[in-house]
Amino acid sequence: VHHPMHLTWRMGKTDWTNGRNWDSYIRLKKGADIDYINQRINAVMENYLPTKEMYELYGIDKMIVSFAPLKGYHLKDSKVQTMLFILSLLGGVLLLTASFNYALISISTLPQRAKAIGVHKCNGAGAGSIFAMFFWETFFIIFISVVFAGFLIFQFREIIEDMTEVNFYNLFSMDTLWGPALAIGLLFVIGCVLPGRMFSAIHVTQVFRRYTEGKKNWKYLLLFVQFLCTAFLLTFVTIIYKQHQYVMQKDLGYNLERIVHLPQTFEHTPNALSNFRNLPYVEKAEVSKIYLWKAFSTWVTDKKNETLPVSHNYANADFCKLMELKLKEGTYHTKGGEVLVNEEFIRQFGGEVGQEFQGVGFIRGIMTDDFIFPNREKVEPFIMYWWNNETKNLPVDMHIRLKEPFEENLFRLNEDFKKLYPQGVGEFKPYEKDMAILFQSARIFRDSVLIACIMIVIITLTGIIGYTNDEVRRRSKEIAIRKINGAELSDILQLLCKSILYIALPATFAGVILAKYIGDMWIATEFKDILNISPLLYLGTGILTLVLILGTVVVKAWRVANENPVISIKSE
Repeated sequence: VHHPMHLTWRMGKTDWTNGRNWDSYIRLKKGADIDYINQRINAVMENYLPTKEMYELYGIDKMIVSFAPLKGYHLKDSKVQTMLFILSLLGGVLLLTASFNYALISISTLPQRAKAIGVHKCNGAGAGSIFAMFFWETFFIIFISVVFAGFLIFQFREIIEDMTEVNFYNLFSMDTLWGPALAIGLLFVIGCVLPGRMFSAIHVTQVFRRYTEGKKNWKYLLLFVQFLCTAFLLTFVTIIYKQHQYVMQKDLGYNLERIVHLPQTFEHTPNALSNFRNLPYVEKAEVSKIYLWKAFSTWVTDKKNETLPVSHNYANADFCKLMELKLKEGTYHTKGGEVLVNEEFIRQFGGEVGQEFQGVGFIRGIMTDDFIFPNREKVEPFIMYWWNNETKNLPVDMHIRLKEPFEENLFRLNEDFKKLYPQGVGEFKPYEKDMAILFQSARIFRDSVLIACIMIVIITLTGIIGYTNDEVRRRSKEIAIRKINGAELSDILQLLCKSILYIALPATFAGVILAKYIGDMWIATEFKDILNISPLLYLGTGILTLVLILGTVVVKAWRVANENPVISIKSE
């Protein structure tokens, strides 16, 4: 079970009134009742917590502590719930598109198979026997597909583990197999029952005459769903790519090019700096107390006399020069007692450049809010204290800007580090890799949607090919007569594209609107910095969807449109 305890940290001192953001975990004995514990835990805490001091410090009247089961705890997070909704929607889109596409292709073969079914019925086969034929046909196709899919999943298990961040074999435990089984069952029902019922209902007289279709609304419905899903995923993956690219390339107020770092404890920091600076492939070397995307915590009193949490770090002016830190106002701090603060600090606590802030220091400069925690949902006040780097045997974060060629020099640096400090732990890593880790969940999600998008485009194009073949075959005589009466190639292609366009236009529009809605939901969940996406992007993905659809129709219909009309009429 788990409970987040909000404590504060002050200059290495940790007790019940100092430190912040600690998580507490307990393991219960078998048979223990969590409700029983929660009913009595606060009475116990009163005996051990300095409640009076804490209440005065935080300005509260009462503090209630309760524990919650760790299993399922994350599912209560609104962010997790949003991501589950989006992923479930993507899975549903893929499943429906694949199953509808299979049904569309199966039913499109009905004119060719009608006589064969009539022959079976003439020989005594009933509706049940005909349905069983298609049942087993669908079963074997899905069985082979599942085996092939399992082979692919096993071959790409490392990529799957990276994308899911879960052990590969845990993905296929008995507790999780119900999901794939349900998806396969739904695919089987849609792919088998719908075509099977239509085929088993064919009258025996079809053996003596040519089968012609009646209503085609079911085709239009299936095509509409496929086109909508394609437009949705094409637009959605584009939104994800643009947002991810934006946060990765955004100017954070410093330059990470060729910067590497390593947390380490050196016996004498100035000597370590000198050793690294003397390496021929090192451009600059400096240290900070902790690297940029982590911070210590403290408390500062605001204008309303309220004590609020503040993040902070320690570095000197040379470190700021190394990182090419851009300031909104002021200059770098140059001595003890001087600090740099971010914009959020000024908003919450007031103050300005050149002002002494009680309990903090002399404000020398103001940084942007993006300087610290670029992926944090909520911007926090931040202070950069001056540090002289003279402390011995203290953990620091060594920062180095390498010369080109970067990869080769990074390898040399790690080799020389092992020689200079055999007792050292770890290796230097590029800051840009840390940036990628900060947004790893967004990258994994982007890759997942991209794979889904590629799959659904292939499925949809396959469905269009089947539909076009069926339409060309059904209307071959009409096309031949039109050509005899002077119709050009463009007229025939326009005839075939027009019926598709009536379905594709509203489906594409609906798909793009749905993608915008889901995309906005995802971005608001994942990022505090949101890209203002141009309407032209949505227009472009919609046009791309229509080009893919109509292009496939034109390619498949080109041969028939150019064919000698006599061939079609002769077959009558």
